[in-house]
Amino acid sequence: MSQTKGKQGYVLESVIINSSRMLEPVDIAGVVSDMEIFEHIDLPYITGQIAFIDTLRLYDRIDIQGAEFCTVTFRNSEAEGAYVEHRFVIDKIITNKKANEQTDLVMLHLVEDILFLSNLKNVNKCYQGGPSEIITKIAGEWLDYEVEEIYSDVFQKKMKIIVPNLTPVDAMTWIKNRGTTTEGFPTYLFSSFTQNKLVYADLKTMIEAEPINKTSPFIHGPTDHDLEKSSFKLVPIKEYSIENAEDMYSLIADGLISAEHHFIDTHNFTDYACNHNVIDDVIGNMIESKIRNQEPAMASDFIFNDVELQNQKSRTITQISSAGAYDDGTNRYVSYDEDEDAGHKKKVASRTLKKLLRKSPMTVRLDGMGFINSEGHYTTGNVIRILFSANRPMALGDLKLDLKKSGDYLIYGAKHSFAGNRYQIHLNCVKLTNYTDDNPLKVIG
Repeated sequence: MSQTKGKQGYVLESVIINSSRMLEPVDIAGVVSDMEIFEHIDLPYITGQIAFIDTLRLYDRIDIQGAEFCTVTFRNSEAEGAYVEHRFVIDKIITNKKANEQTDLVMLHLVEDILFLSNLKNVNKCYQGGPSEIITKIAGEWLDYEVEEIYSDVFQKKMKIIVPNLTPVDAMTWIKNRGTTTEGFPTYLFSSFTQNKLVYADLKTMIEAEPINKTSPFIHGPTDHDLEKSSFKLVPIKEYSIENAEDMYSLIADGLISAEHHFIDTHNFTDYACNHNVIDDVIGNMIESKIRNQEPAMASDFIFNDVELQNQKSRTITQISSAGAYDDGTNRYVSYDEDEDAGHKKKVASRTLKKLLRKSPMTVRLDGMGFINSEGHYTTGNVIRILFSANRPMALGDLKLDLKKSGDYLIYGAKHSFAGNRYQIHLNCVKLTNYTDDNPLKVIG
């Protein structure tokens, strides 16, 4: 059954609930009132929730118990074919309320099938290889899932590990947390809503990519300014919010601005000491990445008691770094946390970048048209260009940009909202850099 939801967004082709307990599948697309799908760059799975109006004893007759498959199929309302189909599992009922004497409003919580099936399995097995190689093996062997690798280079030597009684999803996340590039950029593993696969990518490769909306920047503010010298179409932002931003205090408390980190190797009785300086060890690598017309958002000229913030050595942090578990004299494999001075320094840089990335978050709400496309992935892990007009009298004429809020942002999370006749998307965006010029033609030209 095909259910068209207006001109602005999508065609909900089907929402099919099925399980081994049912005689035949049930399509509830015709009674669905709204649906939300959530993606996040830190999670190798997708979640969602779906609400439907029950006037036909669906809740009664289906007898949902929290292990049913729910396959959602839809497409862009302006594009024939190119369907997006994603399979979830109903893991719980959020609510069931009476709307009137003969009508229930039922809301279901959904998890991607990969997560539910992973919860049924226990991995206690030895693997060897690089982080991406082990992740690909686990995904294919335990979940029959494809992993697309998008990264520049991973620093780690080949590891030998025994997965310690984890689910496949938890095991892949554990390995992902160990990966860094040669510059200390962290790696991420996340799921693609439209592509039905996992993506393993490093931060450096992602932030250096061209914005997916390079010719159609998202803008908040007037869109009718004189930009005839360019061929850009400005797409309006419906709403934005900035909350819990610029938390420098927590970065300092976690020893990610300036600290002395010690990694104790109990195999060789060695203390690897790393003097961490966020400007020298992290920001310097970002500058070398040569992101055009941009500079790091982390300032280097804060001074307290005549000492620069990054030179305060505000913490001393010590941890045990397991080593030598697989030392057979050939130096072929290292254990999970085993490393040398340079490797330990990259661990700290990776942790810093992960948290520094979330220092300047922003959420924007946009029309969802263009984000539903079975031929590509356009949400988490992609860069988008966001422009804000500066707070200045419009009588001054030409458009100037707010350099603090404008920038090329990485999509960290996404919420797809389908309700009534509208499809809107909420993008949780983060950035590491600011523009250096407030002339929009120079920024986007």
